[in-house]
Amino acid sequence: MWRNMRCCIHAAIVAMLFVAVYLAFGDVKWISSVKEALSTSAKLNRTVAAFIYDAGCKWCIENRELMFSPEEVQRLMSQFVCVLLDVNVGDGKALWERHIAKRTDVLPALLFLSSDGELIDFATGYMPKESLTALLSQVMKGITLKEVLKRAQSNVRDVDAAYQAAVALIERDQLELAMPFVDRVMRLTKGKGSYASALNLHLGIRHAYRGQVGLAKKYLSMAASQRDDPSVAEEAQFQLAVVYYSANELKEAAAACSSLIKTAKRKELAQLAAALLQTINEQLKKVK
Repeated sequence: MWRNMRCCIHAAIVAMLFVAVYLAFGDVKWISSVKEALSTSAKLNRTVAAFIYDAGCKWCIENRELMFSPEEVQRLMSQFVCVLLDVNVGDGKALWERHIAKRTDVLPALLFLSSDGELIDFATGYMPKESLTALLSQVMKGITLKEVLKRAQSNVRDVDAAYQAAVALIERDQLELAMPFVDRVMRLTKGKGSYASALNLHLGIRHAYRGQVGLAKKYLSMAASQRDDPSVAEEAQFQLAVVYYSANELKEAAAACSSLIKTAKRKELAQLAAALLQTINEQLKKVK
């Protein structure tokens, strides 16, 4: 039940807004058997990408469609042996319980397996195009979570390594493990600069996915108000508007959207803000 609720939170925050952006559903070639996927993996010398979702949850289905619709994502996924699994039965349930259940309860989950079935890397929750393509590219290059952590742990003064480790863990919904690396980045940068700003954005989005509205507002507000990285500030302002909207704070959401429409340099963000503002105004009319 809670797992499905988390999927609904994800959808309330992101899926509603991206339906208009990705109209065509994903054209990834999926296999439904792990045994077949591992056999194909061994023959082709390719990594298995196993996407686990709840087939009974419409938000999980919608997240799947949104994640795999972009052409760049489809191109990268074609380099993997892709298997689509329902978390409630068979292979999906077995993989979930073996690799993910003890780490987090967030769905959907994307697991990367070697041809002998060993877990190479993973991520959970909805992943926007930028995050998903970056993850797929890294796995293809052999830059896995294990390697990222090894680099960060070998040099405590390497701020870039600490940042990469923090982001990798945040995107995998491992906030407790991420925070020491977050603290290291903040200490090394004194809480300023693009690294700190981007981490506040990542933390805000992840807390929003978790339904932790107060923490989401805190981190997104810090990212939106900083001047070190304007693109991060714009993204944070939009995500903050979505959080306000999901919390039914419609006036605050409308104000954030209106400001973004006027000032955003990224055209797509201004368009998304305009679409959200239209939805907000329609709801405000109903309230009146």
